[in-house]
Amino acid sequence: MFVILSGIVLRNYIAPYPVRIFGEDITSANCLLFVCILLSFSFIAIVAHIIIHEAGHLIFGLLSGYRFVSIRVFSFLFIKQDGKIVCKRYSLMGTSGQCLMAPPEPYTDDLPTMLFNFGGVIAGLIASALTLVLYIISQDYPVLSLFF
Repeated sequence: MFVILSGIVLRNYIAPYPVRIFGEDITSANCLLFVCILLSFSFIAIVAHIIIHEAGHLIFGLLSGYRFVSIRVFSFLFIKQDGKIVCKRYSLMGTSGQCLMAPPEPYTDDLPTMLFNFGGVIAGLIASALTLVLYIISQDYPVLSLFF
């Protein structure tokens, strides 16, 4: 089913873009350039999504009273040590990001966990809404519409 849906998306939404960008002058070099651009933007989008998601946990955790401990994107770890934020390398198999925060004191059974836990999703929804607005605006500009 995924293969069928991928084919439909490729045929109806991605395939027309080289014509919109390069006009009728479609060459194999132009198609190769388009594929390279598409893969580059896909990689950038994945990295941006991870950063936005983890930043959402951080922001909403701070709003809930949690204290910053560390945030990691891929193997880049930013950790608070001796009152300073230090960049280190650390990898944890099976994860692409992580935001660790210390709960507010005093420790009770009713810690404010909802906003901290849903912070990544909320940040993703906000980013999606902004991207949708930019997508609608960019439809008149073929090259700009590649980004959205």
